[in-house]
Amino acid sequence: MRFFVKKLFFFFMCLFLIPIFAACGNNKNNENTNNDKNNVSNSATENKTEDKKANLSLVGNWKSEDEKDSSQEATITKDKIEIRWVNHKDNVESLTREGKEVKIYKVEGENEEEVRQKLTYWVGTYKAPETSQDKYLWISEVNKDALNGAQFATDEKTKEFKYENGILSYKITVPGTNTVKEIKLKRV
Repeated sequence: MRFFVKKLFFFFMCLFLIPIFAACGNNKNNENTNNDKNNVSNSATENKTEDKKANLSLVGNWKSEDEKDSSQEATITKDKIEIRWVNHKDNVESLTREGKEVKIYKVEGENEEEVRQKLTYWVGTYKAPETSQDKYLWISEVNKDALNGAQFATDEKTKEFKYENGILSYKITVPGTNTVKEIKLKRV
């Protein structure tokens, strides 16, 4: 009988201990499985981050290249676009206005910024693109205070700007005429 009790005791101990040992082994497997899942999840997140392109940035300096006598150049900052006329004929800043050539001379005591202000065409709002596409359109609202003293500024309240394939474009009315011209600028 003693032998039978020992076998019965051993049998119940095995029944009791086997699930405990099995559970401990499963925890390790679960931990490894969870770690593997976390690693896969982290890798997927890193890949998504790498795949996501940065938003298109138009911030910087822009210049037109196709004009003979005068052209325009622009500077875009995080919230503003400023466009100025540039003369290519001589050292004197001059442009045609109302059918006549107007020369802008640097007056004694006037600094470069004051001369640049006279040649300002547009100062307005800029809202950066929230996309990585190589195409963007926005309506800029004029900053009238910034155009104070600008002899060649437009009188428009808003201006539509379009960016596509490396070209920033907008329309202007040529001073002294009723001609509407599209200006195209490239990043400098």
